[in-house]
Order: sequence, then structure tokens, then C-alpha cells
Amino acid sequence: MNPFGRRVGGFSYPQIVGGYPQIVGSLADQQESLRRAARSSGMPLPQGSYPMGSPQVQEQAATTYREFPMGFFFAAVAKSGAQDVATRPQVIFRPSRLVIPAAVGANFSITDLRIGQRSQFVSATQLPSAIFSEVAVGVALTLDTAAVGNDITLSVVNTDAAATHDFSAALIGTCSQPAQNALVEALTEALAGVNENFLLCSPHTPALYDSGVVYAPPPNVARLQPWRDIPRLLQLGKGTCMDLAAWRVAEMRIRHNAGVAPKVTSTTDQRGRTMYHVVVTDREGRIEDPSAILGMKGSPWAHF
Repeated sequence: MNPFGRRVGGFSYPQIVGGYPQIVGSLADQQESLRRAARSSGMPLPQGSYPMGSPQVQEQAATTYREFPMGFFFAAVAKSGAQDVATRPQVIFRPSRLVIPAAVGANFSITDLRIGQRSQFVSATQLPSAIFSEVAVGVALTLDTAAVGNDITLSVVNTDAAATHDFSAALIGTCSQPAQNALVEALTEALAGVNENFLLCSPHTPALYDSGVVYAPPPNVARLQPWRDIPRLLQLGKGTCMDLAAWRVAEMRIRHNAGVAPKVTSTTDQRGRTMYHVVVTDREGRIEDPSAILGMKGSPWAHF
């Protein structure tokens, strides 16, 4: 049986499997990089000139998936009280190890672990937290994959009838993104690289939020939209979420030495088409949305 797939009672749901694009290396010819990326996605090239030395989009195998932790915390669980402690991953996440520090687990039992609405327990019997301590062995798990926006919920019981206790834990697992999200993110990264080179060559360029450029949705979802670098945005006075995020990422890196990156989320409209929104995120996971700051009204989703 494929360990990355699940099928229960005739119904199937997605698991992490396959490869997705990564930003790798530095090209001698940025234009050729963007041509390859655009051909693979069916999207037009960004407008403007493209200096040398920015990233390339390259397809990577499943070995490029990375392991990340995700935390749980709830303060002062009531004496002998039950509590659901939930967290929500912002990328596709498949947990493989639950860790509950021994000092915390001494006061708690686990009654359930759910991904979305699906319990990961095979019976209703509660488990002692001690089996998931940081020094536990033989506790590798093969849990369901959580889609973006799925709650992962630990149901716990404070076994101390005399005092409240804080609960904390972590899930360690494999992270990925939908392939198309990763491609849009990679292409936005490439456009940010174009903008970085422009800012280095044009240090007197106004900051994005002082430039007078505003958000505008793609004008016609029936056709593919051009991508716009900083000179073109200054000329037009408006740009999509992708255009604005690529400018802001470049600006934060070049002028503020900030560790930021574009982040893509997606949804599906009533006709089954994928719609995207691009924002900026830092190493702590904080989100900045240039589109919202620059006048976006209503739904953030757009076709590209």
C-alpha cells in the first residue's frame, strides 16, 4: 500500500506525495530563467528589463520536502478539566511525531488527536502523555495530512484535581505546498529578484508605500495577466497582489536587510478555477499584505 495515500471505506483524501518547484541557485541569464518559468505555468513574462544573476525555477523531487515543528499551547487548564487545544498550519502538513515535555505530560492525558474532523486514534481510550515525552522511543506516527486551514486539535484532560496547569506540546512533520501555489510563489520570487537588482541600480526609487502605486485586481480574468516590475508599476500607478508583494519583498531585503519572502494562498471558485493571493511573510510567520495597505477592497482572490 502506498504509505502516502489513504483510502477508507471507499473514500479517499489527499496526502503529501510528489515534487514541487523550488528556487535554486543563480542564473547567468535572468531572462531565460523567467521564460522557462513562464512556459511551464502558461503565464506571460513580466514586463521591463531583467538584469543578470537572479534565481531560477527548477522542479525538485519529493526529497525536497522539509521537516518542521508546530506548537500547541493552552494556559491554565482547569482542575480535572478537559480542553481542546487547536492550531492551524498555514502549509500542507503531515505530522509524524507528537512531543509532550515530561514536565507537562505528568499532569495530562490525551483523549483524542484530530486532523480536521478525522480522529487519529483507533479507539476511544485515552492515552497517558508520558508515551509522547521528549525521550520516548518507538513513537513514530503516520498521521493524515492536514490541508491549509485544517485545525489540528489535541483533546487533553488535566489529571490533577488540586491545581490548574498549562499545556504545551509540539507536532513534528513534513511540510509542502500545493504544486501550483509553489509555482506562483517561485515566480513571484523571481520577479522579486528582478526588483532587487533594479533597487540596487536605482537607489533613489521611492518606497512602495510612498510611490503612489495602488492595488488593482487583474482587469480581465479571461486572459493571462502580465507581471510588472517596479519601473512598470511606477509608470502605470497600479498593480496586482503579486506585483506589489514582489516589490515589497525586494525593498525589505535591499533597504532593511529583512528576512522576508512571498507567501501564496489559494482557493477555488464556483467554476473550479484556482484563485490566488500573494502576501509577504517574515521568519516569525508574521504577514504583511501590501494589497490591503494599498487599497484592496473586498475579496483578495485573483486569477493569474
